[in-house]
Amino acid sequence: MNFSPVRHHLPCPSPRLARSGTADPPLSWIPTDVLLHVWRNFCDFSALVHCEQVCLSWARLLNSREGEALWRAHALRLWAQKQPPVVPLPVHVSERSWKRQFALRLQDARRTRLTAAELTAADWHFRFKIDLQLFHSSDRDRGLLHSRERAKLNFAPDGVYTSTIPGAPSSSRPLKWSLQTSGEDTLLQIGAYPPLLVERTADWGWRMYNRFVEFYTVMDGCR
Repeated sequence: MNFSPVRHHLPCPSPRLARSGTADPPLSWIPTDVLLHVWRNFCDFSALVHCEQVCLSWARLLNSREGEALWRAHALRLWAQKQPPVVPLPVHVSERSWKRQFALRLQDARRTRLTAAELTAADWHFRFKIDLQLFHSSDRDRGLLHSRERAKLNFAPDGVYTSTIPGAPSSSRPLKWSLQTSGEDTLLQIGAYPPLLVERTADWGWRMYNRFVEFYTVMDGCR
């Protein structure tokens, strides 16, 4: 393993050793470049948070300009695999450090309650969970069905839902929508249809479904 020349060492202070006059503990002799390499390639966000609490010198390094670049690299690497927030972060949040942005995004990914602003701003996809038409169609008909243009779904801020789903009531008349809570769950009610349960997906997107249909968000470039 080749590393660039070591610029400096960061001593890891130990009150006990300082009082006794003993030499610095072994951690103090880990070169900065080695630390940054290990943190960049072998640590996740949680591990970095723990490393920050090991000693003052490590905390200083992780909050330095080099540390900020490290948080940024970890954040961008993870975010490339996740869906961005439907509603962009406020300006005062986006101006914070990369470490703080990273923590806020991880915290937001655990949130399961969809807001009305997110519902109306998201680019929703739709599918029937069980499409009975497929069981009675020829191969050619199935191909035409899957190649058709994606339906447009619109959850308007005034509480009205419309779509271009062929044959769906929402394609010919507006339906009322409302977000509701039931214990820890968030439900979306559209007209008189069975409510849809709202969930987060593994890639930090959103999914709303019942036994018949499903609405979901996807990463850019996916269907």
